Amino acid sequence: MRDKILVLGQAGVGKRRLVDQVMASDVPINEGAVRLWTIDTKYFTAPVTFWLDTLPDKVEPGTVEAFDQVAEAVAALVFVFNPAHPVTFTRVEPWAAFCERHDIAVRLCVAMPATPTEDTFGDFQDHHQPTTVAPDVPPPVSTDPYEDWCIAHGFEFVDAALTPLERDNPGDSKEGISRVREALETHTWESLQRKAPGTGGPTQPAPVHPDADVAGAFEAFLHGPGDLDEMVQALRQVRTHAQGLDDGSRQDLAALVAHAFLSRAGAEDDVDELGVSGRHAPARFE
Repeated sequence: MRDKILVLGQAGVGKRRLVDQVMASDVPINEGAVRLWTIDTKYFTAPVTFWLDTLPDKVEPGTVEAFDQVAEAVAALVFVFNPAHPVTFTRVEPWAAFCERHDIAVRLCVAMPATPTEDTFGDFQDHHQPTTVAPDVPPPVSTDPYEDWCIAHGFEFVDAALTPLERDNPGDSKEGISRVREALETHTWESLQRKAPGTGGPTQPAPVHPDADVAGAFEAFLHGPGDLDEMVQALRQVRTHAQGLDDGSRQDLAALVAHAFLSRAGAEDDVDELGVSGRHAPARFE
């Protein structure tokens, strides 16, 4: 099952700190290189696993290829680097081919701000001695070279130091750690489990559709044997309701609908025939 998030980068760039912040937990379930995390939205849960590994200072033959044997379990690759040390970014280059070779769906390059705390810990693969990146070197003036590389190679660049308030036109856009979390939450995970509507408990969502007609339409869309016209009509009702939701709720609902499409279509083997690319997050309801 593709439910793993591979987090890579040199020692000292903040991989563990990034994962802690994405999980929003000061007490991770596992202190080592494997972290368990349950994505919990209003409409679904998805148990996933972070795999953290520290890359050697020098590119060694076979380093990337060694991961081919576990690639079938990897749905997301998060490369972490220190923008004040461009050399830490160059280590991502061999991984572009890895992502293409194995069709990795979520591809992020995250620029982590430096802190005095070293990021040295056990690796998923123990194949080198960790080193430390000095935290006191000023960052580069522009991140344009990083962003240009990411655009050219199918990665999304995320500056972990940014927040929406630091953008000229923030709107509903998320930046920094929030954007990393959003990218992972909106992926249609194979481990996704839809929450039953109307169930109680502090972690349970409100019903997906407070309107009974919309709720019925959504259930018919998910489970009913209706013909194409009925499915289209049900989807239109869901879309109309989604226009009244906030941005986060729309994204959650979009991911759930995408998962339903795959389920009705006969699972993953038919995805290519439907014209749905695993590289793209589910479309938002706008």
